[in-house]
Amino acid sequence: MNESVILRILTVDDEDSFRLSLEMGLKLTEKYDVDSAECGEAAIEKMKTNKYDVILLDNKMPDLDGLEVVEWMHQNKIHTPVIMFTSMGSEEVIIEAMKRGVYDYLRKDQLQIGRLSVAIQSVHERHRYRQQLLEREAEEKLFRGKEKELEALKTLHATIVSVDQLLDRNMGALGKIVHSFRESFAPSLKPEQAEKFESALLEIEKHIEAAVSGIRSIHDISALEMQKVDEIRGAFKIELPPDET
Repeated sequence: MNESVILRILTVDDEDSFRLSLEMGLKLTEKYDVDSAECGEAAIEKMKTNKYDVILLDNKMPDLDGLEVVEWMHQNKIHTPVIMFTSMGSEEVIIEAMKRGVYDYLRKDQLQIGRLSVAIQSVHERHRYRQQLLEREAEEKLFRGKEKELEALKTLHATIVSVDQLLDRNMGALGKIVHSFRESFAPSLKPEQAEKFESALLEIEKHIEAAVSGIRSIHDISALEMQKVDEIRGAFKIELPPDET
């Protein structure tokens, strides 16, 4: 993780002295931008309008306890990682907090800024890694759902290649016929007839060149699309039948 990144932290605790000392200690590390809330309700109001990288949440508070705040976060799809502060003998709370997705917990009576800073960095990194995995899984699911469409693109490309080859041969043969006509008939024509004859042949050749150019453009575009398909298959390991073209 880049140590120069300033993380936005929300501390939630109803004990003013603890909350203020925590805020001051974290700010002194110069690694964090710290916001604070004195109760669960105040924390919820802040989360409605602000985004944080990590939330430091006390469990025992007079209005809403830490587990209730975590439950509100789940209901409102706020996935910010939480470190919960607990007291001695809170094993049941810790187990329930972990079930609800709390990343880590620390005992308030054993809290040290250095240890807390390490926990914040670790939780933030784990959360980023988990989000990347979820995004990756969502992308893989999306592209695997498109597998039939990828196969259809592959079939279309094969068809375009076959048509391209067929038309290329036919256009080449037509060009030879035009050339043969020019050599066979042009010398025997009168100047005025020869001029009209040549003009007609040139017009035919122009259309042949336009047709060949169009076919090649379609082939090139199809080849580029297949390159993208191959990149998708490589990125998500989507197996399609081998290309025989």
